Amino acid sequence: MVMVVLVALTGLRAESYRDLLKAYLNYSGELNEMNMQEQLADALTRVVPAENATEVAGVVSEYATTQMVEDLVDVMQPYFEKHVSDADLREMIKTYQDERYQQLHKQAQQLLGNLQNDQEYLRFMEKFQQDMGAIVQGNAVEDLKVPASINEAYQQAFKQYYVQSGVGEILDNSFNAVTGMVRQELVNQGIPDAEKRADETGAYLIRNMEKLTMVIFSRVYSADDLNYMTQMADTEAGRHCMKAAKDMTGNPFALIGSMMQKMTTWLDAHHPEYGEKMQQVLKIIQGFGN
Repeated sequence: MVMVVLVALTGLRAESYRDLLKAYLNYSGELNEMNMQEQLADALTRVVPAENATEVAGVVSEYATTQMVEDLVDVMQPYFEKHVSDADLREMIKTYQDERYQQLHKQAQQLLGNLQNDQEYLRFMEKFQQDMGAIVQGNAVEDLKVPASINEAYQQAFKQYYVQSGVGEILDNSFNAVTGMVRQELVNQGIPDAEKRADETGAYLIRNMEKLTMVIFSRVYSADDLNYMTQMADTEAGRHCMKAAKDMTGNPFALIGSMMQKMTTWLDAHHPEYGEKMQQVLKIIQGFGN
């Protein structure tokens, strides 16, 4: 009898925690920021004929609207339960429901869509991409320079946010994984000094991504906005959520691989002609994750 009660209580708590985690994702805007739908569509598009691209987009959209959130919560919940309590989630949901945060989130979605018309940003991105290609080819490059339009006060506010929010550490985790991917690809291609070039590519990413992120943020948030977001992150609940995020992104290929596995199961049931294709991509991703 005691065991039955314990099992029942455990089930109730898990359901409650799951609902809280879904609400957290909804109010925080992280579902949009993770770009999971775009990542899955891009992966599947790579292994199907070009003429199927529109159909693939429709299939992935169907998955996103019917099953993706449930699968994403399945993948994220073990990481969050390790670091984040029910009370933490409730506190963060309350924080994210703040009118100013919701306004900033909507503003960000609108302004980020205008980046392709921002000439200074486009020049900055062009150099970044050229530098990456040059490093892979074994050429030396200079680091990016912060545009003169971003003043010292803004740089300081961004630096504080970048460090205290944990965003910088999460990006570094991702780039360490990317370095491994680049290393493997260069070795497979028989490129001379493959490991050295891969390590230099990763080092360049880590040194310069903060500047690139700052340029993007400067188009969306004021220094006062950054201070507000830093205060939001610098709470006990915020730090616990960031620990979960750091843990989860320690191997980004494992994260996207888990979602691909979930999507493959869904595809096998609803669009089997694409399930086999996603399995091909999954095998590649799993190789990077090891």
